[in-house]
Amino acid sequence: MHKGRLGVAVLLLFAAVFCFSGCNIKSDEKTVFVRDTDPAYIDLLRDIAPDCTLRDGKGLASLLSSVDGEDKAFALFDVQARASKDAGTGGIWYEHFAAAAVIAVDRSRFDEEIKGWRDLENISCPVGFTSRYERMLFAAVSYGLEKNYMSGEAVGLLHKLNKSGRLSYGKIDAPVNICWDYQAALMKREGKNIEIIIPSEGTLLYGVGVLSGYEMKFSQNAGDAITAAGFRADKAQGENYPSLSEYGRAERVGDAVEFARQTENFISVFKRGVFRSRLYSSAESFEHKLLGAAVIMTAIIWMGFALRRVQRKDIRMLVRALGGMVIAWMLVCILKYQTDGNPVMGRYLWYAYYVFMMGLPFLMLILSLMTDSSGNVRQRKIFVCSGFAVYAVLLLTVLTNDLHGWVFKFEDIKTFSGGYTYNFGYYLIFAFIVAVVILSTAILVRKAMRGFNRSRLVLPILSEVLLFVYCAAYAAGVPVARDSDITTVSCIFALAFAELAMRTGLVPVNQKYAVLFSNSPLRMQIIDSEGNAELSSAGARPISREDWEKLRDDIKHPLLLHGDTLLYADGIPGGMIVWQESIAEILNMQQEIRENVLKLTSANKLLVTERESKYRLAAAEENVRLMELLNAEMERHLERMNDMIDGLERSNNKQRDIARITLLMCYIKRRCSLFFKEQEGGNMPAEELAVYIDELSEFASYADIRISTVCTAKGSLSPRCGSVMYDFFYSVLDSCAGEENTLLERLADTDGMTEMKLLPSSFDGGEEFMSDELKKAVEGVGGTVSVKDLDETAGISLRVPKGGKAP
Repeated sequence: MHKGRLGVAVLLLFAAVFCFSGCNIKSDEKTVFVRDTDPAYIDLLRDIAPDCTLRDGKGLASLLSSVDGEDKAFALFDVQARASKDAGTGGIWYEHFAAAAVIAVDRSRFDEEIKGWRDLENISCPVGFTSRYERMLFAAVSYGLEKNYMSGEAVGLLHKLNKSGRLSYGKIDAPVNICWDYQAALMKREGKNIEIIIPSEGTLLYGVGVLSGYEMKFSQNAGDAITAAGFRADKAQGENYPSLSEYGRAERVGDAVEFARQTENFISVFKRGVFRSRLYSSAESFEHKLLGAAVIMTAIIWMGFALRRVQRKDIRMLVRALGGMVIAWMLVCILKYQTDGNPVMGRYLWYAYYVFMMGLPFLMLILSLMTDSSGNVRQRKIFVCSGFAVYAVLLLTVLTNDLHGWVFKFEDIKTFSGGYTYNFGYYLIFAFIVAVVILSTAILVRKAMRGFNRSRLVLPILSEVLLFVYCAAYAAGVPVARDSDITTVSCIFALAFAELAMRTGLVPVNQKYAVLFSNSPLRMQIIDSEGNAELSSAGARPISREDWEKLRDDIKHPLLLHGDTLLYADGIPGGMIVWQESIAEILNMQQEIRENVLKLTSANKLLVTERESKYRLAAAEENVRLMELLNAEMERHLERMNDMIDGLERSNNKQRDIARITLLMCYIKRRCSLFFKEQEGGNMPAEELAVYIDELSEFASYADIRISTVCTAKGSLSPRCGSVMYDFFYSVLDSCAGEENTLLERLADTDGMTEMKLLPSSFDGGEEFMSDELKKAVEGVGGTVSVKDLDETAGISLRVPKGGKAP
């Protein structure tokens, strides 16, 4: 109950500090939010919109969630305003001036010719790149080079300049500068010999103004004030600016949504591609959140595995505290990125970082104390409570910084915005963190100096030292450390230290071994190097000295006892673990298996004999069935062939009748093949049917029928459809036999159907050439027959579905 009340009191104290510290920031009636806005434009807005209050637009994405009907406005580029309005935020757009990305050359310091972006790669002087609206500026360079807003060529150009030491980022005082036209015009007004170049490859022209949720009233002389400030309205010839004809190479952004989509990862691309920084850490808001989620999942998984291994209550509490603090810190980071639009919330979430920056090293110190069993327990508790008191005081100092400024001193003490410097409280906090890390390392080193196995302390100590070196490097501004996320790295080091402490045995991760062994259903023992049993389960039988010596001499192989028990052993530090396994049941099962195998062998022989008999009987029955079906299928054709053979003696043209008999015999032969394919099932290639047709065509030539065949059909069709088409083709040939004839045949795919088209040189009658059986067969497969009268001949076609009857 006491702990619960204390927790509630702490929460109430934090809420009170939060409320009273933020109460001095009040919301103005008419507000224009500006962020990364050019100071000259901010001065212009103060001049032409005196009724409005200008505030820092930090967290622009969240502030822009709704504009229409609200007393707030935003200084933006036109592409930002259009994308915002397309997303449904509403608002009124007021454009004040146009800005184009240009190349400004100081001709008093550089006299070589420059026409476009690509010329910058070959010059030897420094090239400035303004950080003002750098996303829009880089998109303009990209568009000029490759007609998209995030081009690889633009990244490569700036990277080469930076790699050679010629890129002066954030400055426009170099002989050659990539900047905005109004910046270059201002330098010309200051008396510098500046040539403003609209790149020959092209550039982008933006409108700069205000997106407002209310109707703004500007001063009557706003236009003159804009011109006097050195800005240029679109399609107006400004003083010190290039001619309007040159601005013809500058284009407006067409699709604002596409512009936003292509440039949304600008920060990470620019940092990694141009400066080769943040290569191994997150570079922008989305990546920060993604990395935070990954660390949270890692912490949750680690906590789950660690709690399964830890039995001591105090260590389990420490594991929960350590994992919970890592999770909470990453959640605070993610929440801070989400609430960037609220300066009070963002500032206090930033203050909350120190809960974890001091808390994680302090938990690591407690973990180090748990590994040291020497000393007085009461003294250790007093030491931990004293350290916690210092931690609480320093934390309270950070959280109440808005009241006194002992940790951070802001430039604007009324709104707590702008830049800040460190005060003495920050250095006390840093000293506390360093002292805790050094003390944790010293405890581990002290234990290593007097411990039995010093090598196991190397990795935990190394993790502490690396964390200390990293923090020092981060504070000193070393690029490798400074470009990383200190939150993520600190959390990973904390989890790594705890895991290494468990893996190396510094932190006990189990207890009650005697109870575990005595209650185990396994018959096992732990025996020391002298043969004495240190731990033994209830079911384990004592091992004689003789058996122990046999196991010691050959520990890799089990020892057989009494014919039905196997004794296994494995070496451990200081002795061996021995376990007994009864194989009596296994031996009985082996005997039963042998008997069952004999029975199964006899039964199997009987089953094999019976199967072979049934197979022979079934094969004979199947052969009879197939022959009956084949006879039924071919009976009509065989009778006709017999009649034709009998009529040869009375024939007036024996050669013609013999050719027709031969044609019929070829048809019967292939028709039998198709019959068996029908019985087998499956499909047949269309090319195989074409081969059968070609074969029949060769025999038809003996009957004075010259046939030209073409096959463009692909894929497959059912054997039944192939049989029907083959029957159809023979019927046409048979009707044309007896006189000279020429036949054109084509097999092709048409609208998911396989079609056979026939064009004889002469043909009499309609569908009389088809027998009733053939007509029924065509209908059975879903086919259609077409006969078109062409005066002395006819066009004959048969269409069947591919693969069988159409559904």
